[in-house]
Amino acid sequence: MSTPFWEARWLQGAAPKDLAPTLYEKASRGIHKINNHTTHTPQIRHSKRGDEEGEDGTLLLYAGADDLSTNLERDGSWRGRVRNELSELWADPPAFCRPGASPMKDLFHWEMVIDGPTGSPYEGGMFPLNVDLSNEYPARPPKITFQTEVFHPNINSEGEMVLDIFSGGEGTPALRMDKVLHSIVSVLYDPLLDFSVHGDIANLYKNDIKLYEELATVWTREYSSTPIVSHYPTEGELDHCEMIAAQAALEKAAEKESEKKAAEEESEKKAAENERKEEARLRRLKAEEERERRRKEEEKNETFLQWLWRMLLAFLFRDGP
Repeated sequence: MSTPFWEARWLQGAAPKDLAPTLYEKASRGIHKINNHTTHTPQIRHSKRGDEEGEDGTLLLYAGADDLSTNLERDGSWRGRVRNELSELWADPPAFCRPGASPMKDLFHWEMVIDGPTGSPYEGGMFPLNVDLSNEYPARPPKITFQTEVFHPNINSEGEMVLDIFSGGEGTPALRMDKVLHSIVSVLYDPLLDFSVHGDIANLYKNDIKLYEELATVWTREYSSTPIVSHYPTEGELDHCEMIAAQAALEKAAEKESEKKAAEEESEKKAAENERKEEARLRRLKAEEERERRRKEEEKNETFLQWLWRMLLAFLFRDGP
């Protein structure tokens, strides 16, 4: 019988320091309810500024600088959408969700915190997460990773939570970060056993939920009890992040254009080199054909002379020597 995932983790030295020596001792030594952690959520005054829909449905963006275009078509619309989502997200965060401790410097890579939901074994915990958005968001879902150990059947060893809304590996145009965060909090409450990445933990949840909750509480206290003070981004910070993203997009476009031009020049250089090689090949071929023509002509002339000589000898000695 194989060792359960969570038992093996502890046998490898990852066990909480105050865990009872016997794993199934029901955590009778040292499981204490964690004090509720309350956080103050400041209200952010939200202004859409230039982020509005035009008459044709085109998203009009506020880039944050006069020299940057406010209509960058797809790339700009993507940045504008992300900026709007973040502004609205932190103006009215989903329950138990808040920004991370670090100031926001990148629209597409940022931190956040989930406070353990009340009534769950994760209550009182503070779970820092990293959020990474690709340039295909929302067609491709965000990558969200827990930065601490979490005892949960849907969170893999890399800290990624497996959600049913991402089961196909693709998102939808209707996908929004607030929906994603609602789903994460919901799965902390109620695991998706059909999408489990740890069968042992899923079986424990089904067969002994009390022990499951006790162990989840111990892990929460051990790995996710460090207080985290959130930094709520201001509209100015979001504007600055969008401006940096726009500048990075322009630089990337310029870099791609430079690479394209270099590739075209290299292609032209290779084409010219191939043309020179072809011309040299044709010259060699023509020279070989000329040599062959001369050889055949010489052979023909030699044959004619031999024939003529024979005819002459035959004429001279027609009556005998």
